[in-house]
Amino acid sequence: MLNLLKRHYILLICVLGSIVRLVYGMIYEPWESSPDHLAWELVIEQGHFDYAHLIHYPHEGGTILISLLSQLVELITSFSSLTILAFLCDFAVRFIQLKVVQKVISTEVSILFGLWTIFASPIIIPWGTANFGLHSISSVFPFLIVYILFAYNSSIKYQLYGGAFLALACWFSYSNIILVPFFFLFLVMTQVKIRKWAYTLVGFSVIALLHVLVRTQTDPGFHFSDFGLFSIRGESFSLAEIDMVERIQDVPQVVANSLTALPHIDEYSSFFKIIIPILLLAAITGLSVSAWKKRTSWKFLLIVAIILGYFASYIISPFFYPKESGYFVMYRHLTYIAPLLALLIIMGLASFKHKIIPISFVILCALQSSQVFTAEKTPPNDMLTKASGWVLAFKFGHSPEDVIEIVNSNPKKSKLLIEGIGWGMCTALLQNHPDPSEKNVKASIRALNDIIRSYPESYQPLLRNGVELAFSDGITPRLHRDFLEEYQEKK
Repeated sequence: MLNLLKRHYILLICVLGSIVRLVYGMIYEPWESSPDHLAWELVIEQGHFDYAHLIHYPHEGGTILISLLSQLVELITSFSSLTILAFLCDFAVRFIQLKVVQKVISTEVSILFGLWTIFASPIIIPWGTANFGLHSISSVFPFLIVYILFAYNSSIKYQLYGGAFLALACWFSYSNIILVPFFFLFLVMTQVKIRKWAYTLVGFSVIALLHVLVRTQTDPGFHFSDFGLFSIRGESFSLAEIDMVERIQDVPQVVANSLTALPHIDEYSSFFKIIIPILLLAAITGLSVSAWKKRTSWKFLLIVAIILGYFASYIISPFFYPKESGYFVMYRHLTYIAPLLALLIIMGLASFKHKIIPISFVILCALQSSQVFTAEKTPPNDMLTKASGWVLAFKFGHSPEDVIEIVNSNPKKSKLLIEGIGWGMCTALLQNHPDPSEKNVKASIRALNDIIRSYPESYQPLLRNGVELAFSDGITPRLHRDFLEEYQEKK
């Protein structure tokens, strides 16, 4: 029995982690409070295989794969296919991460890290049953890059495949772009000959070019077609609009949030947010001493570099969220790096003589994550349904045929969905007009009215109700009231 556990401990740990996520999902049903998940599920249920139906957001090519697999699940069960797939992907990601740690670092560290993954972080647990962006799923790629570099050889085949994999990772999710410089940094550090780089660049360039062609030459949907090549959800990186000093000062808070953030803050959480930076500093110190004594290889430096690179990109991103508490969706971008950060801390603490130190970290994290089971459940409500219609509008607002098909498949939610679609269409066409006096505003309002008139007459009053909602208090983004006056004159 003991030998069986030794051989299959990774599988056992992953099953235990899945049990935690399954219990959380059964209690809280986080997918029911995620408009993106609900909207994506509605699209998948139609069973179409064109690009616009398969891609959720253009910057996350991996959603094509998720959609295809979800459609297979749809053939088996009527339960939310995205929820089931989130559960399966979460299991697979943790399994791969543990296998990499076992292979590249050590069995001891893989066991400690595996125990951490069971409860992981409060911001990670909900993603075991909800799909909204691929940040948590994509956390497997930093581990895979570490493994690929661990298995490095100078063959042409390796160089080609390594470059191709790196480009595929970026296509899967733009979060993985941060891995590119560190991949080539490794080639520099290991003194790989420049001519070898050519093969890596060829492998990378072929896949990257294919992605550019797909993104620029295919139609991802209504408003998504207006997004730039490097745009993420319509947002872009703009250093001119950032207070870098303030954000750098917020870095310790953000690092702590990646492992500790909860919707509510209590005394224990506040203590934990203080202890995490201390443990991180102790871990880096331990690894630095080991590196000095040549007991730690380049793996330590590579992991540190990836973590620093990710936080640097996060600081200058439009998704930066330094607040002490918030809904797990607010911290979704940190789920990408949290497992690697936890691994770094465990590696560092495991370098000390007393093994109770890394074990204490694992226990502290488990206690922190257990608090997700004390939160209040968010019940389904009309605004969540309307918000899912808002998401649908960005993809299919211009296509009455697609909208009608989805609405007819969900008669109980039809009125709310239609209002949400009107709200989303209005936002899609007007949110990028900061000044109501712009010439293009009138053209956008005419386009909005033309689209509404293309719908059946029974839809039009509900769509116009949704348009009014886009100007209401408490709505984000709330459109300028002057737009409403212009719209009411033209409708």
